[in-house]
Amino acid sequence: ATVIPVSPLKPPAHVEDYLRADYLHPEAVQAQGADVAERRFRAVLRRLQLPPSFTCVRYNSLHVSPAEAASLLGSHVQQHGQVCGGEIPVLHHPQVPDILLVPVLETRVQQEHGLPQVVVAVECGNAVLRGAHVYVPGILAAPKTMRAGDRVAVFVDIGGQCRRGTVKPLCGPVLFVGNGVARLSRAQIFLKDGVTSGIGVSMTEPLYFSPSFENLPPSIFFPQNLPCVLAGHVLDVRPGLRVLDMCAAPGGKTTHIATLMGDTGEIIALDKTAAKVQKIQNNASRLNLKSIQTFCCDSTQAIASGPHTGKGLLWWVGHPPFPEEYFDRVLLDAPCSALGKRPCLGFPASLRQLQSYAPLQRKLLAAAVALLRPGGVLLYTTCSVASAENERQVAWALRTFPQLHLVAQEPHLGGQGLPGAGLDPQHLRLLQRFDPGSETEDGVCGVSTTPRAPHNLDRAITDTIGFFMAKFTKLPISPQ
Repeated sequence: ATVIPVSPLKPPAHVEDYLRADYLHPEAVQAQGADVAERRFRAVLRRLQLPPSFTCVRYNSLHVSPAEAASLLGSHVQQHGQVCGGEIPVLHHPQVPDILLVPVLETRVQQEHGLPQVVVAVECGNAVLRGAHVYVPGILAAPKTMRAGDRVAVFVDIGGQCRRGTVKPLCGPVLFVGNGVARLSRAQIFLKDGVTSGIGVSMTEPLYFSPSFENLPPSIFFPQNLPCVLAGHVLDVRPGLRVLDMCAAPGGKTTHIATLMGDTGEIIALDKTAAKVQKIQNNASRLNLKSIQTFCCDSTQAIASGPHTGKGLLWWVGHPPFPEEYFDRVLLDAPCSALGKRPCLGFPASLRQLQSYAPLQRKLLAAAVALLRPGGVLLYTTCSVASAENERQVAWALRTFPQLHLVAQEPHLGGQGLPGAGLDPQHLRLLQRFDPGSETEDGVCGVSTTPRAPHNLDRAITDTIGFFMAKFTKLPISPQ
């Protein structure tokens, strides 16, 4: 089998072509210059396979002060510091008040030949690169002789050629992600009545080190990517508002909104899958939030129709579908291709699947506009870097709904929108794009050649997941 280092990994041709059309669009090239546009595109492709420079942890500001949160998290993090041979800082963000940042440290651990080889699935490998241990469901292969307590080398099956339970150690292209200690024997993992959950391998020498957050107080801390936390602030909520989160699972943004509103007001969280609704409920419960109402509902069908629609609310019974123009704030964190998720060691979606999200996003945008009251705020977000799901959707919304207007976002930490969707420069400046290919501390587009500096907060903004935000307000339609 071929053991591939992280740096040369290459996405499938259809993914590369899909993103090239955005980053090397003639308008983008004209705005940035051909060399900068090309470097930015190549940097995006490479950085998508690497973890961000910082792990972001949101704390429950209803229960702890910033100082108390930093002290609690700092104590937890320092218990893990010996793994990387030094103290790990816990940092406040100067512009986002309810998060703490922990640097992700590149350990440069080397593959150690002769160790038993454990092969894991891609999703498991993604989690390991962000600081997780290897859990049993993610293990695909292990040697017959592996026993609990053995030191092992962990590889990711990036070629998708490894069948679960095989004894052949490396059966296709694989990626080394670190060394660890087996907690279970091979028999315990793969026998019919074996262990089906829990940690299978403790990662003692990961390629990238970030402390485990498993044992943090669940009512206080919630690991969440920085742009996702920022969305709650940009939505500009306050106590007493009616807020709709249209695609809310697993509930990170919903619970943040409830916290920002002092756990008051009317907060409705929808998802069309019952199991995902349960996750929202579980996260609300762990954070001791009472103001969130959850419903299993397809948000494209969340608008009441028939003779009872209109301004009157006496008929409404308190669950979906909702009257038109009922909500003061609407968050549409739309289903998307997730082409901003980091790290991403595999791209299983076909081109047809990538292209399938835009029509659904437009249906959801239409529902969001109908449910938003005049003067209200709609925040549209995705965790994708594809313009088809971002800037082009904004251009479509502005053409289709004349009552929608883009407004400034605060805080505005990301870059502006990507040219090429037909938006004018003023509109692009109002958008907020977190782009893994954006400028580094070296001052050039691309991956920095300097070591990850643990105190450099600039990288907390420039080296995040890919994420996009557009903030609209809805004006009354003037009578003709």
